Amino acid sequence: MQFLSLNPAWERNLGWTQAELRARPAMGFVHLDDRVHTAAKLGQAFELEGRRVQFDNQMQHKAGHWIPLSWTTTSRNGTLFATATDMSVHQAREEQLALAHARLRAVFDNRVDSLVNIDAEGTIWQVNPAVERLFGYSFEVVGASKIIRDISERKKLEWMKTEFVATVSHELRTPLTSIRGALGLVAGGVTGELPEEAKEYIDIALSNSDRLVRLINDILDMEKMEAGRMEFKLQAFEFSGVIQDALASNASFAAAEGTRFVLVSDIPPGEVLVKTRSNPVDSAAAIRAILEPRAVE
Repeated sequence: MQFLSLNPAWERNLGWTQAELRARPAMGFVHLDDRVHTAAKLGQAFELEGRRVQFDNQMQHKAGHWIPLSWTTTSRNGTLFATATDMSVHQAREEQLALAHARLRAVFDNRVDSLVNIDAEGTIWQVNPAVERLFGYSFEVVGASKIIRDISERKKLEWMKTEFVATVSHELRTPLTSIRGALGLVAGGVTGELPEEAKEYIDIALSNSDRLVRLINDILDMEKMEAGRMEFKLQAFEFSGVIQDALASNASFAAAEGTRFVLVSDIPPGEVLVKTRSNPVDSAAAIRAILEPRAVE
C-alpha cells in the first residue's frame, strides 16, 4: 500500500518530504506495535466502501521519534481516502490534566479536614479518607463540596478556658475580696491608729488588692466580650493618675533596692520618657518617669 497524494501538512507533521513518503510502503512508517491493528482497520475501510472507519496509531517522524495520529478513513472505487490528526498536543494536554488531577487528589486525600462532595440532590458522591477516620466507617458514595472539621480539640480547649474562668471567679475573687475588705478596715482605723509609715504600706497593699480584683474582673469581662454581652463606655481620663498609681505600687520594691521613682510634670506636653540605669553591682534600676499631666482619650 503506497501513498498516492499528500498535502503539505504531512511534511510539517512527520518531517518527510512528499516524495520520501510516496517512495516507501505506507505501512513502513507505522510503529511495529500498531501494524496489525492498522492493517485490519484499512481492510475494514475497503470492505465498508463509503463508510467511515476510525482508528489510532503511531507513525515515525524523520527525526526518529513517533507521532500519535488519529485516522478517519473511507474508500471509493478501490481507493482509500484518509485524514490524520496529530494527537501530540492533545496527549500532552491530557498528561497535564492527569497530573493536575493527581495533585488535586493528593491534596484531597491527605488533608486533615474531612471533605465531602455532594450533588444537587444531596447525595454524597466523594469523600476523603479523613471522613472515614472521623466517623469510623467507610462510605459507599455514588456537586457541592463540604468541609467537615473535627473540633473536639477546640471544644476541649474551650472547656478548659471556661473552667479556668470559673476558678478565677470563685476560687480567687472571693478570698481576694475578703483580703481587700480586711485591709480596708485596717486602713480606716478600725484596729486603731496606725503609724504613718505602716499606714503607707497598708495603702499600697490595699491598692494592689484593688489591682488584682480589677485584673480578675478584666478576665471575666473578656469572657463577656467573646459572648457579645459587653457594653463599652468610652470617656477621657487623666493619664497622670495611672503613672502615680504605678509609682506608688512599686515604691516598696524601689526602696528595697535602694532607689526611688520620681514623677516630674514640668516638661513639654506630650513627652514621656522612661530611663533605666544599672549600678556597677547590677542592683536595682533607678527609673525616672516624666509626664505632663493631661487628659487622654
